[in-house]
Amino acid sequence: MGKVLGLWLLGILLCCGAQCDHHSKDHHHHIHDTDHQHEESELQCRKLMPANSDFAFSLYKQLNSLPDGESRNIFYSPLSISTALSVVALGAKGTTHDQLFETLGFSPSGLNETEVNHAFEHLFHMLSHKNNELQLEAGNVVYLQEGFKPNPTFLKDAQHFYDTKGYTVNFQKPDVAKEEINKYIAMKTHGKIVDLIKDLDSKAVMVLVNYMFFRGKWVKPFDPKYTKEDVFHVNENTRVPVEMMIRSGRFDYYYDEENSTSILMLPYKGDASLMLILPDEGKLKEVEEMLSKDSIKRWHDSLFFSSVDVYLPKFSVSASYSLKEILATMGIINAFSDNADFSRITEEIKLKLSKVKLRLWPLCLLRLDNLYN
Repeated sequence: MGKVLGLWLLGILLCCGAQCDHHSKDHHHHIHDTDHQHEESELQCRKLMPANSDFAFSLYKQLNSLPDGESRNIFYSPLSISTALSVVALGAKGTTHDQLFETLGFSPSGLNETEVNHAFEHLFHMLSHKNNELQLEAGNVVYLQEGFKPNPTFLKDAQHFYDTKGYTVNFQKPDVAKEEINKYIAMKTHGKIVDLIKDLDSKAVMVLVNYMFFRGKWVKPFDPKYTKEDVFHVNENTRVPVEMMIRSGRFDYYYDEENSTSILMLPYKGDASLMLILPDEGKLKEVEEMLSKDSIKRWHDSLFFSSVDVYLPKFSVSASYSLKEILATMGIINAFSDNADFSRITEEIKLKLSKVKLRLWPLCLLRLDNLYN
């Protein structure tokens, strides 16, 4: 049996290219930083948009097709998964690398490894760009077995392109290693995730963790005095009591008559917005089936500054997925098998991925409050 790599993805930001996309209309303009370095970063990370978007919606359909997919909320971070698997791809060769790039959408988008790496480098630069109006932190950390010496080029590229920090632990003492990793992630997520890793394989030689943390303030906050007790219709058979936030104002809005769907953009202070998609009663399944990067782009481009009465329930959602089987279904097969080729990490021992775990905490897109999201 070969040595194993563990891959944990701690995702809090649902993103399929929106970080690099700016909405602008003649009748309504957003104000953005226009310095040259920011523009260069934007142009570079735009290269990832088609691939990340296609991967995001392909993964969404897989999650929605799970046995309990229709009965539970789907909450996931495509960017976290794409980022972490791209770091893994730095160490892959042959069919293992090809399957990663094909499934992540890079090869179909005509992107080679150099372009992908540079695009992620600029994306992380944008994500770490200081902004006093919103809090956004993202990065990767790799934990290596004491005494294991991977290819220096792999570590250098992971650090340079993907903002990856490196530490050593002793996986042969899994409880101690687990405590150290969880302590680091708790610090990076400001105490929101305190037990990301439940167990570790003593045969592990490397664990990679991706984390994202977002907190923003509404441009137009919901006044708490207008929040009231109400009922939210989960489906035709289920209703739950909620605190309903209420606000009237002018927002970017569009009603798609063809698909019976309302689209609303709620802006944060800083360069970010939340897109809400509200199907008409009984139309949820149809809208889910037609979701794609093209439909999102069409809705985004059709937004118009309009007067809107907004009723938004306070709610929070967390989720946890084991993605090994799902990613294999999507085409990443060799990485999990004895045929895995991670010889760009090391040629001294045979490595393969053992698990891919996604854990999301109800903080960003899906924890809505009067003043913060």
